[in-house]
Amino acid sequence: MIITERKIDKEILTDKGEFRQLIVRDAEFSSLIKSSKEVRYKYVIKRIVDTETIWLLSAGEDNILSITQNDDTFMPIWSSKEYGNDFCKNIGETCNCIPISLYDFLDFLEENCYENNLKVGVFPTINDFTGSLVSIQLFIQSVLEEQEWY
Repeated sequence: MIITERKIDKEILTDKGEFRQLIVRDAEFSSLIKSSKEVRYKYVIKRIVDTETIWLLSAGEDNILSITQNDDTFMPIWSSKEYGNDFCKNIGETCNCIPISLYDFLDFLEENCYENNLKVGVFPTINDFTGSLVSIQLFIQSVLEEQEWY
């Protein structure tokens, strides 16, 4: 496993209290962590569209982390900080889970991340290290399709 820092505009990572957070109860946390990657994928897409917030890993003020494993490089994402923090505790790196608006994240992906076949790892867990590994195009398409329900 290789962890890489990617520079991102510090302004979009600054928590100004504008991010909507989910309240994750213990029973929901335990149940979802054990769910299949397909169930977690659908859950995350729905919740990030609901809250317009994505949670990423960071190791500093102006970077987000991507992970390379088995020739796949991906940016892990979650719908709430509890799931990201749980993952972070278990990978042995000094990192934390930070919020970014859905729209800033989509802009960041479109502007910076088509190189080298970068993917999005949706809701990885310690037992399913990559989560649902999808292309940037498929992730954006899933978000746009979910937004049609709103």
